[in-house]
Amino acid sequence: MEHFLQSLDQVLLSHADKEKAPQMAKYMRNLFPFLGIQSPVRKKILSDLVKDHGLPPKESLEEIVTYCWEKPEREYQMIGMGIAGKYLRQLEPGDINLFTRMITLKSWWDTVDYIAATLVGRLFSMYPEIRDKEIPVWISSGNLWLQRSTIIFQLKYKDKTNTDLLEKNILALQPGKEFFINKAVGWALREYSKTDPLWVMHFTKTQPLSPLSYREALKWINRKK
Repeated sequence: MEHFLQSLDQVLLSHADKEKAPQMAKYMRNLFPFLGIQSPVRKKILSDLVKDHGLPPKESLEEIVTYCWEKPEREYQMIGMGIAGKYLRQLEPGDINLFTRMITLKSWWDTVDYIAATLVGRLFSMYPEIRDKEIPVWISSGNLWLQRSTIIFQLKYKDKTNTDLLEKNILALQPGKEFFINKAVGWALREYSKTDPLWVMHFTKTQPLSPLSYREALKWINRKK
């Protein structure tokens, strides 16, 4: 494990770009420092790292993610998420604790959206009892990133979307003025409109949504019209 993490450090530092780093940090409102490694290069780094060293055993996931989240540079958190995504078939109920920490620490949309839609979405589909336990806690937490996650974790579900749950979670957070919540509501509805446009049209006509949520929800339907 130590060798794997040392190799990660070496390869990331060797690809650091001091010219790109300030631009990338500025795009993220200077919330985090960057090494200056853009997404295509970062993804290749991860692919090569796993190819050269093998994927560590699942028991190592928490150690890897913790290591990446303790690093200041944003690329480490991206790599940590990418590694977690390689264990989707091996997820266990206890992983919800790790994913919750990933959502609530160093939070911004660039990490939260992947964690919610890919990691949490998969975990909740595998263990609906964990979903039903956690969602009320997340909604009442006052943490906007946990709340956003309750709206978007079904983004990839398509015809397996639980519309009763989607409606319940949206209405629990509406009406509100929080941009990231309202944007998430529109995003989730827009994505589901590709599967069931009639349901989304009915929902947007009958429920109290922010103007932002309403516009975002109907974008795909309006384009099709």
